[in-house]
Amino acid sequence: MPSSTSSLSSSPERTQSAVTSVRGRRNHIDGRDFDVVVFGCTGFVGKLVLEKMYNYAKPAGLKVAAVGRDEDRVKQTIDVLDLEGKVGYMIAGVYDSDSIDEMVKNTRLVLNCVGPYALYGEPVVASCVKYGTDYMDISGEVQFIERMQLKYSEKAKQSGAVIMSACAWDSVPEDLGFQLVRDKMVSEGVIPHSIDGFVEVLPGPMGYRAHFGTYESAVLAMSSMKQCIKIRKALRAKGLAPKLNKRGPAPLLPRKYLPVLCDSRVSGTYVPFLGTDPYVIKRTQQMLTLADPEYVGVRSACYFKLPDTILGKLGYLFYGLLVFLFSLFEVGRKLLLHFPEFFTHGMFSHRGPTQTQMETTKYKIAFIGRGYSDEKALELHPRKPDSEVLGTVTGPDPGYDATSGIFTTLAMVLLTDKKSLKSTKGGVYTPAAFFRGSSAAKRLTEEGYASFSANLLD
Repeated sequence: MPSSTSSLSSSPERTQSAVTSVRGRRNHIDGRDFDVVVFGCTGFVGKLVLEKMYNYAKPAGLKVAAVGRDEDRVKQTIDVLDLEGKVGYMIAGVYDSDSIDEMVKNTRLVLNCVGPYALYGEPVVASCVKYGTDYMDISGEVQFIERMQLKYSEKAKQSGAVIMSACAWDSVPEDLGFQLVRDKMVSEGVIPHSIDGFVEVLPGPMGYRAHFGTYESAVLAMSSMKQCIKIRKALRAKGLAPKLNKRGPAPLLPRKYLPVLCDSRVSGTYVPFLGTDPYVIKRTQQMLTLADPEYVGVRSACYFKLPDTILGKLGYLFYGLLVFLFSLFEVGRKLLLHFPEFFTHGMFSHRGPTQTQMETTKYKIAFIGRGYSDEKALELHPRKPDSEVLGTVTGPDPGYDATSGIFTTLAMVLLTDKKSLKSTKGGVYTPAAFFRGSSAAKRLTEEGYASFSANLLD
């Protein structure tokens, strides 16, 4: 999950000065200056998000602001993107609650690009909940995401704020894709049983190198699994993580627990996907079950394709295990963060990918949904689902182009197409729990950042 540089303190006086200098009239909703602000606009991803957000917002007549902790860098970013006089700006930092509140009170929606979110995310979420401002981020940090649900779910319902994390490549293509496949099965009269997702990243001839911010967030996320267990126990106790209504028996040996997997319907060798997607998909189903007790859930599993060569496979497994083990203790984490290129064989660096690498890298996710043609099929052969629904989603460079594109496309759906949403009530949501059944999948496909196969959009 890509993250921008961390935000530090800034004075309330500078923030207020920036707000009052904004050109143009106030937004007609709540008297707020802006429709959307990009917080962390000077970071690697933040720049991409700001540029795309303005390009989407301008034809719709929406007002955008760039926000960061350093006024000079914010102005420089605006100048580099040729947005002088086209967007407003504010100065805010997570260690200055007054500046965060001023930012939040002056917009309808905050797009938070400041990570790692475990360190810097909560002050922004708390302020948005307090003032009823919608919030989206690109976090792939499971502990942060689930902790925000535990702490702010009820408060967000009361204030009317919509709070959503993982609104980028982590985890929209799989999260929304799983629901599209599941809903397709139901629409065809199939009783859903399970869905598998197979993720493949396709680098171009120049390879691919991700940015340090993504790596830093991943290291912190891996070190917080014990905290996640406690948070999930608390979520169950509060009734926020209900048991899913699944049909058919669980496999005797669930595929998701296999260390390596090969499937004839998808080429290559796969391992369990260690990112945010599996957890987000499960939370989506829990939220949909809370909203509709008749909702039929599925057994879900996500996999990631290993490189084609033997050396590539061994290298991926070796460095993945190395990073995981070192992330479990403090000294190891310090070493990982000081020497990212060494511990990842050059896959992550402070430089991030080149423009050529971003332009030539793509991704593909294949979905295999299994179910029963009717109740009789389930009764006679419960361990042999007799129906399938297949689908795919494809897109460009997942780390940056797709991430910023998915993020801003969903922001536009939230801002301009609320009539297509099943609910706009406040609360903490996953992307698919909120956007399921809306125009989101179609718009993501049209923009090319997450192009779902036609059969899933019928």
